[in-house]
Amino acid sequence: MSDTSKKSNGNVDSLNTLSIHLFGTPRLFSPKSTCPIALTPSALRLLAYLLLKGKKAHSRNVVIGDLWGEMEESKARSCLSTALWRLRDAIEPSNSLRGEYLIGIHRNEIGFNWNGDFRLDTFRFEEGVSRGLSIPPIKCDESTIEEMDEALSLYTGDLLEGYFDEWIMKEREWFLGLFLRGLQHRFQWSLAKGLPDEAIACGCAILARDPYREDIRRELEHMKEKLGYPLLSHGDSRKKDPYGRISSLDIRDLFDVLNRNCGTGPHASERSRLGNVLLEDLRTATKHISEAISGIEVAQDRLSRLLLLFEAHIPTPPGPKKTGKSPEDLSKCRIRVRKR
Repeated sequence: MSDTSKKSNGNVDSLNTLSIHLFGTPRLFSPKSTCPIALTPSALRLLAYLLLKGKKAHSRNVVIGDLWGEMEESKARSCLSTALWRLRDAIEPSNSLRGEYLIGIHRNEIGFNWNGDFRLDTFRFEEGVSRGLSIPPIKCDESTIEEMDEALSLYTGDLLEGYFDEWIMKEREWFLGLFLRGLQHRFQWSLAKGLPDEAIACGCAILARDPYREDIRRELEHMKEKLGYPLLSHGDSRKKDPYGRISSLDIRDLFDVLNRNCGTGPHASERSRLGNVLLEDLRTATKHISEAISGIEVAQDRLSRLLLLFEAHIPTPPGPKKTGKSPEDLSKCRIRVRKR
């Protein structure tokens, strides 16, 4: 990778840099605007695919198979062409240099230009966490841990939230695993350096994502029994969590979190969490059902009015043919038939 690419994907901000965020809700920011770039879901999937599948050009046939494999070939190729056109129009407008970000548009292969001037959160996250993991926790110095903290802070949510393609789910699980390994590395470093407040913050952040980590629970319980409720190691009673999971908590708050997660066991805490999620889903479903019932009532009212209008404009069909006999005569005829 060239120096330009390293700089653009590193920690140096530039007003002329395309900023791409794939963690959490996907967002793109143009160098010339502070407003996010609007991309269609297909164009965003294509961009994410080119960025996450390695620094190489990809065969159009492979891309079509991975992104539009359920469609007919002609329609799938049309979808790829449309997505490419919209993506290029969004990140390479007419007044910019063609090929600045997308390469091989008119060939059988397409790819992302990794030598371009851009910032990608997943790249910086992977590079920073992997560099820290390559060094044993006890041998890491503070500068390495600071770089790792900055990388971990980029994980603002699951990869490409709201997208559930099979290949995206696999990438999402991989990045989540790397995030948890980074937190555990940070947790072990804090224990080795005698920083219980930071260790508890990391441990609780791990449990928030993976509540069945019994090794982390046991270690935190041991710290709880050993330390009780001490002050923060740096004398600051309010410490900001660098990972965006536990903000502005002191050591007593962290132990309260630990009690809720460990005191009742992982199954109870997980049931509580899932119960809250299900309750929220139930409320949403009830709201949608109420809206549907209201819509049905409105439709029934309109249908009744249309029927009345229809009856008013259509003549009444003739009734049964009259026989010239009164109801009494008909009754007498029935009696005679019965006697026979």
